[in-house]
Amino acid sequence: QMGSANPASIKVMERLGAGTYNIPSDMTLAKIAAIRQAVDIPLDVYVEVPDDFGGFIRHYEIPEIIRVAAPVYIKFGLRNIVLVLKALGEPQKNFRSLIVAGTNGKGATAAFMESVLREHGLKTGLFTSPHLVRFTERIKLNGAEIGKDDVVRYAELVKNAIDDLNSKRHKGKRINITIFEFITAMATRYFSDMDADVCVFEVGMGGRLDATNAVGAEIAAIVTVSMEHTNFLGDTIEQIAREKAGIIRPRQPVVLGEVEDAARAEIVKVANRLRADVHEY
Repeated sequence: QMGSANPASIKVMERLGAGTYNIPSDMTLAKIAAIRQAVDIPLDVYVEVPDDFGGFIRHYEIPEIIRVAAPVYIKFGLRNIVLVLKALGEPQKNFRSLIVAGTNGKGATAAFMESVLREHGLKTGLFTSPHLVRFTERIKLNGAEIGKDDVVRYAELVKNAIDDLNSKRHKGKRINITIFEFITAMATRYFSDMDADVCVFEVGMGGRLDATNAVGAEIAAIVTVSMEHTNFLGDTIEQIAREKAGIIRPRQPVVLGEVEDAARAEIVKVANRLRADVHEY
């Protein structure tokens, strides 16, 4: 339930301002999704929900089919995403992959890597976040954004997999997947179904417990490390560096950008323990 403390309407607005749709503030997200489908409102929209102070809270423009199915915002841990990927047939095993972490620059680095791989004749997948204009920017195959029909198709596929898992579990042990985990699962299955050769995944936050780390990438890149998300990653540069180093795989290479000495020491320590070769630039 969206809440009705403020009598103002929920405004569903097209990104380019082509139209505004007023919906009563006590509408549920499911009903909003049904209305959108009925009037053919595109997926690239955002929702402004009235708060209790006479203003509006802007929600990320995540399609309602995903937001309803994945109600949790942030929850660290790989247990749920591993279970969902297994229920989807472990699609991450059908392509090779790289993962990119960093405080800044990881999205651009991931895009550069995908472009280079594609220019070498490989069929590529690219998963980044957040999007700038359209939700479909997050999932790209050979440089082309996922189609809106496929967004719905793969959202339903992941939702059905989760529902099936939960139908076999006691209520207290049901999976409450986050939005980011949900979209990561969508992208992974989509890339597999599209026969991608190699995929590049941008970490959402941190690394060790980020959903993208469940893909098990063969090459890791850590481009920058600085103070960020201290309530989740730790309040020192060393702690944050260790979280990002969690994407390193045993005996697999890690590419390290220019980071301060304290962060570098922690990352190299993890790499040495895993016998992973470190390539510094």
